[in-house]
Amino acid sequence: ILVEFLASSQQDLHSCHTWIRHSRGMTEVAGIRNNFPTLALQLLLSGGLLVSNVGQRLSFKSLGYMLGPFPYFVLLSISLAFVVAFAMAYIFIVWKTGGWLPEVTTYRTLGTFWVIGALNALQGVGMVFANPHVPGYLQALLQQAVIPMTLMTSVLVLRSRYSLQQYAAVLVIISGILLQLCPDIMQLDEQSASTSLPAGQSLSLLWSLVFLTAQVPVACAAVLQEYAFAMVHVNVFHMMFWASTAQFTTLLVMAPLDTVPYVGDSASEQSFLAKMAAAWHIVRSDGAAAWALFLCVATMLLSQLTQALVVKQCSATYAVLCMALVLPSSAIAFTLPVLMGSHAEVLGSTALGALCVVFLGVVLYRAGDSGSAASKVKSPPSPLPKICSAGVGIIQSEYSNAKHSNLPLWEEQTLCEADTHDNSGGFMPLSGGP
Repeated sequence: ILVEFLASSQQDLHSCHTWIRHSRGMTEVAGIRNNFPTLALQLLLSGGLLVSNVGQRLSFKSLGYMLGPFPYFVLLSISLAFVVAFAMAYIFIVWKTGGWLPEVTTYRTLGTFWVIGALNALQGVGMVFANPHVPGYLQALLQQAVIPMTLMTSVLVLRSRYSLQQYAAVLVIISGILLQLCPDIMQLDEQSASTSLPAGQSLSLLWSLVFLTAQVPVACAAVLQEYAFAMVHVNVFHMMFWASTAQFTTLLVMAPLDTVPYVGDSASEQSFLAKMAAAWHIVRSDGAAAWALFLCVATMLLSQLTQALVVKQCSATYAVLCMALVLPSSAIAFTLPVLMGSHAEVLGSTALGALCVVFLGVVLYRAGDSGSAASKVKSPPSPLPKICSAGVGIIQSEYSNAKHSNLPLWEEQTLCEADTHDNSGGFMPLSGGP
């Protein structure tokens, strides 16, 4: 009887374990099924972020081949397209939500938007003028310089502190950029002392340095965003509309500089207007040029939107890790004839080495970018920007979803958010002062 009892108990215990394992398996399957739409959305957004970032670099370079002699037309066209697109979004959001919260419409906040737009206008001038003369893979490489520039600006201005891994990563990125540029600089120095250097080679190096220097304003804009919005959160579409408007206005104000000798590329006001008319004629008559301009604007807008959505649906850390893949993906894309046609590039050993070193530095930096910065400035706290978007759109956005709001992206910092807090009994009065 005892033996039979033990055997029966063991069999029941085995059946119980089997049932528990089966129940756990069913629970896990049910969890996967329930989370599948969210996982699919995150995967779709991640792919869109990568594709749009690579696409905007390819289309931007292609635009340089077709409209290279008309850089100011490219600047004004893209900037104006951004103003129109975000104005439509602005009007729609105000219509659906009733308007913005008082804290995001103060003079201080709007003034910050205008400074950000002006800084991005300066970056756009340098990049667009240098675009036809700098290879595509080198553009993707030099754009990563915004990371060390942002870190150094944050350290000097905000006295921020960072992990040793981040400092080491910045040194690795700088080493990779120098690995690419130093051979040309050394060759320029050697040949200038003996024989005359070919004009094309010296100009190529000069334009590379112009493209590199153009990353300084956007680094300053990134630090300004983090400092100004550490305490006051903003709506991405609200910020992008005012920043784009400021950028377009800045470019219009700077237009006369294009006629200054040794500064612009137009001999006079009449020459400037003639170039604008010629560029518009090319866009109207040449379908390839019009398509390249449209793709450039579309991919820039899409990269802005997907970056904010990935941060919203996943996290800022996940977004920057996805963006780290843009560098090698862009470098490979520039070598593919199916994408670049006759303008497909060939990567030499030095370029491959520099890309690998910079990519390693970017990955190290992104991996150590979670909460390691601590500023000595007490109010407001200003760590290094979490996104630090290198070349994402024509306006860089440091949106990090710090509030973890459950509202849709376009309803954040609107009166809908105030209504949500009122209904939950947790709304706190907002300061309406500048």
